[in-house]
Amino acid sequence: MKTSKLVLAFMLSLGLHGTAQAAESKAASKPRVAYTELKVPAPSLRGNLLGIADQQGITVYLPPGYAKDTAKRYPVVYFLPGYGDSQLGYGMALADAMEALLAEGKTQEMIAVSLEGNYRYGGSFYVNSPVSGNWQDFVTKDVVGYVDKHYRTIPRAYARGLGGHSMGGFGVLHLGLNTSGVFGALYSMSPGVYKPGDLDRTPLSFSTTRYAEDFYGKLKPADYLERISGISWPGNFSYVYAFAFAYRNDGKPPFFHTPAENKDGEVRRDAIWQRYDAGYGGWEAKLDQHGANLKALKGFVIDYGNHDEFAWIVDGSKYLSAELKQRGIRHQLVEYDGDHQSKVYGRLKSDVLPFFSRTLAAE
Repeated sequence: MKTSKLVLAFMLSLGLHGTAQAAESKAASKPRVAYTELKVPAPSLRGNLLGIADQQGITVYLPPGYAKDTAKRYPVVYFLPGYGDSQLGYGMALADAMEALLAEGKTQEMIAVSLEGNYRYGGSFYVNSPVSGNWQDFVTKDVVGYVDKHYRTIPRAYARGLGGHSMGGFGVLHLGLNTSGVFGALYSMSPGVYKPGDLDRTPLSFSTTRYAEDFYGKLKPADYLERISGISWPGNFSYVYAFAFAYRNDGKPPFFHTPAENKDGEVRRDAIWQRYDAGYGGWEAKLDQHGANLKALKGFVIDYGNHDEFAWIVDGSKYLSAELKQRGIRHQLVEYDGDHQSKVYGRLKSDVLPFFSRTLAAE
């Protein structure tokens, strides 16, 4: 376990495409903010085909009262970073925002945990995959179990909140839908969501995945992984999206399928295409199957910036909200003046943490 302190500033990487953006804290005029960075066991990731480690990083913030009253238990806010973002950066941001809110008397004391969602080749999307590992289980079983065991939490859904941005915002929706009795409140920031027909508007490129099948398919796994290890955004997005949603089980490169083409070279909407489409899409079927889990929540927010450069996120968020309303699933859809990245840190303090403070039960 490694203990660190936030002193002057931190780099908070924000955005779907992992663009690092400096987010200056106001810690210079405040007391130093304590947080803990550590590695936790991740047995859910064992056996993945990419060699991702079965230990992953988390950052834990404990409120000032934690050390004073050794019997008191606390609600916990978990946060899922976006594609290419740093769990440590978000952990520091959460700690700084919590200290500021407590100083202003605007929040109850809560534990805040930021956890890893990216690996060497890109993002996990927080789903279970034999190729990239069972990241859904890592969050809901490994991390939540570790935190409940090692810290004085209130180990009940009504005292656990889950937030996330971009890919992490998608992860919030995915985990909220597919798990029951783990989280009691959700805050999905600028989520990776698209409405029907918008698959082509995302950074996904079928020409990239087809190239991998055609030219890398005969390589040994180690050689294939070496070839793709240096690919950056947006090329790597197509690979890891396929690892998560269109994986193959034969253990051979490129570890995923690509939709077939018709005689004119156009992508066919075959069964493989449907798997890609059901990644960030397919919400009607998802809500019909698991919507009851969202109805059980104490609170549920989706937000987006009205100038998001990924316009399909704006359209997808509005579409998803309409589908939620149609099924009687209570939630808030919040539009704010901003783009995909510019106000994420500020909204942790102004909106996200206050929402969880109002919604999650204290001891």
